[in-house]
Amino acid sequence: MPSLFSWVGRLTRYLTGTRAPSSMNMEFQNRFIFPNHPPRAQYIDHGYVPWELLDAIQQDRDAVDGIGHIYVSSAKYCKKPKGAQHEFLIFMVKDATCDSRQNALIIDRVASPGRTDNRDSPPANLEDLTENDRRALRGEPVVSNGCVLESTLASSQEPIARRMSSNGASSISNSIAGVPALDMCRVSAHGGFKDMAQRLTLIPYTCIAELSFSDTSFTLEKLLNLAATLSNHEPRYDLFKTQCYWYSLMLWELVQRVGGTTATPFTTMRPGTNRLVPWLLAQNNSAERQRELEELVAEYERKWQSFMEELPHWKSRGVKALTDRINSRPTAPIAEDPPIVPAGQ
Repeated sequence: MPSLFSWVGRLTRYLTGTRAPSSMNMEFQNRFIFPNHPPRAQYIDHGYVPWELLDAIQQDRDAVDGIGHIYVSSAKYCKKPKGAQHEFLIFMVKDATCDSRQNALIIDRVASPGRTDNRDSPPANLEDLTENDRRALRGEPVVSNGCVLESTLASSQEPIARRMSSNGASSISNSIAGVPALDMCRVSAHGGFKDMAQRLTLIPYTCIAELSFSDTSFTLEKLLNLAATLSNHEPRYDLFKTQCYWYSLMLWELVQRVGGTTATPFTTMRPGTNRLVPWLLAQNNSAERQRELEELVAEYERKWQSFMEELPHWKSRGVKALTDRINSRPTAPIAEDPPIVPAGQ
């Protein structure tokens, strides 16, 4: 029986074009972006805050060797058609040193677990604003149950993994203002984005636009630095200004500017909008937003320069650098035994 199972496994890999990891010509290991396939198809997608994922890759002796070799090959701007019309971005990444390695990432913004109301979307008319809405627009603390809402996330020291799914209402029903945002990068457990989107209740969705990259220059590190720059620029979730629409739209624009490519629209649906809230369209396409994009590009360039300056330090701690140091050590000459002279000679 074991031999039968082994033969079936080999046949399956041959027919599907997949190979066991040990047979791949991999120059580095990166368990964060290319996780091992879980046993018995128990797929668990991994979630990271963008800057935490970048730090983890830098500090991992195996993964740091892959910096500069994982690149973004394509991207999709996606929108759920119902409910809050949550928006998110899908990125396909590939290993430039191993054609058979690729995976899917989903990056989006949701509110932290604290709720202040039960709405599925912002009010369509300004006349319908609640007192908390008006407080939020004035930049004042939001009141919930008679107390000023305080975030327990701000004092939390444990790494934030993706502990919540982005369902139809998650992007705008959890917060008015003053709540830390959860900007997450989710990594597929098995290389595909459709199954991951289904597990995260992001299906059905509509692909609004798509990006294709002609070379390997737009790397994973550039993408994560862009996402981290955007998160640092506006770390709080604001129902009226910096919700999932703002985050996805701004990141999409930044990717095009830094990546040197232009998106191809697929539908007449506009990104960064909600059909129930028409004033979001004007807000996200205003001159203020364009100035904000220029500021973000400048912030990213400073962050990227700092990242590249620190990179040699992290690379020096990687497996390849360690192996090179070991191989470069001079070896002592092998002492030869004196010839044996027969007695009597």
